[in-house]
Amino acid sequence: MIEKLPFSIRILLESAIRNYDNFQVKKEDVEKIIDWKNSSPKQVEIPFKPAGVHLQVSMFGTMR
Repeated sequence: MIEKLPFSIRILLESAIRNYDNFQVKKEDVEKIIDWKNSSPKQVEIPFKPAGVHLQVSMFGTMR
């Protein structure tokens, strides 16, 4: 089932499962992401805690 989800939804699901603590990220949040087709027409909040941010630096030393 998970392999059929769009890549962006899988990223959100992985983040929610990884950070699940039943306080900031709850079971209902994970269920909203799994049922994204029915949740998407509604405005729902989904907690997202990225593990890191990667910046690309050009050969001239400037960020893109």
